[in-house]
Amino acid sequence: MEGILGEALYKGAVGLALGALIALIYLPVEWDRRRKKKKKEQLEMHGEPVPEDPIFDYKKWIVAILLAAPIVYWIYNNSLETNESRSNTKISSVQDLQPNQGQLHAILNQTVAQINSKAPMLIESGTRLDNAISHENTLRYNYTLVEYEMPRGENISLDQEKVRMLKNRVCTTMKTILGLGAELEYAYYDKKGSLIGVVNIRSTNCK
Repeated sequence: MEGILGEALYKGAVGLALGALIALIYLPVEWDRRRKKKKKEQLEMHGEPVPEDPIFDYKKWIVAILLAAPIVYWIYNNSLETNESRSNTKISSVQDLQPNQGQLHAILNQTVAQINSKAPMLIESGTRLDNAISHENTLRYNYTLVEYEMPRGENISLDQEKVRMLKNRVCTTMKTILGLGAELEYAYYDKKGSLIGVVNIRSTNCK
């Protein structure tokens, strides 16, 4: 909104400058034309001969146009350069704000391929990394607690201390991929395949 308002004000200023320039050229010529017309009428009223002097002094018009042309060209050219510069700045700003999606997706796909080429594998006692999958900006790790079976009919949550340690580790080791806009998911299942819980980590969680 602020950029649009600034551009509108700029265009208005350029328009006023051009209008003022045209007025400065036109008004003196128009004043001279009226003066000569009035003088002619006075001479005719008194029966005096009217000199053969054209009402319009085209030489003055030519001189005025030649003087004004470089100024008009400079204002117009400067307006184009300024608008182009503003457009490039807007494009650059938008690109800076938006993460490189192509680069992010390539990293996610490469990470998934590397993990799945070695999975399933035990990463620590009782915890197995089954696979990794990616969708858009999300990378999901699927783990199984091979020695644990979740009691039926009970709501079991992940150990909050382990969740805190996981977030601290991920925020340190996965800083680059998080900075590109990725969301990391760590899903934990019991040995029967029942979902225990999912930990979601974004760059905002690392502040």
